[in-house]
Amino acid sequence: MPRIIAQFVLASLTSIFATTIVGIRLQHGFVIAANGKPSYYGAGIKGSTTVCKLFRSGNFYFGIAGMAKDQNRNFFPERTIADSFSDSTSFESNVDRMELAISHSLKIEMKRLDIEDPAQFAFAMHKEGSDYLLTVIVGVMVGDSAHMAARAFKYIDGTNPDIKIDRLACPGDCSGENYAFSAGATAAADKALADSFKIPSWDPLETARKAVDSEIRASPETVGPPITILAVGNNGAVVDHSQQDSCPIEVEPIK
Repeated sequence: MPRIIAQFVLASLTSIFATTIVGIRLQHGFVIAANGKPSYYGAGIKGSTTVCKLFRSGNFYFGIAGMAKDQNRNFFPERTIADSFSDSTSFESNVDRMELAISHSLKIEMKRLDIEDPAQFAFAMHKEGSDYLLTVIVGVMVGDSAHMAARAFKYIDGTNPDIKIDRLACPGDCSGENYAFSAGATAAADKALADSFKIPSWDPLETARKAVDSEIRASPETVGPPITILAVGNNGAVVDHSQQDSCPIEVEPIK
């Protein structure tokens, strides 16, 4: 049975929330899958009816669940994450830099949101199901070995606001060669993952698809198709995106 990092529900200003992202780490590769239906909250013009929630920066691939963007305050976490990655340093160092950069940008975002729009700040802080504002699942191939990590960020309000971070990494925290991560709305997805891992001949791509599809069927009002599945291994990346040809989104570092 996989160990799951789960129940990180999205909450953001005129942005995407209530998504589902699943990651599966294998010995020589990894899979990340996400649903493509956006839900928007807050004032402003609503965007596309389908969005890509998976990103690529160099050799790094990642999915974002949570406060995906705030155009009013120029908060775009995918840019912050991409700017943290470098092929010249270790995976652990890259994730540490990402963690610091996201923590810093989230503090600024939430402080401004508290002052400029208290109602939406309260929504972000108390979205039903989770207090986590943002979760990132990231993967990269290091030689012929797959490295994956998840970071979940919670804003601690008060006189001196802070960010609490939950961490999970493979290798390191994983038990066995196969390991699963999940973020967003995940109750049904987690059950599907656990059931699939009991089958001796389970298929990683089909397992990821079933997990996301289970959440779509369980929560159709907030989680919906299309499903994008990214598989990365020694021979490169393959994307199943029959309805989203531009996914994953390539994000170039600012520097």
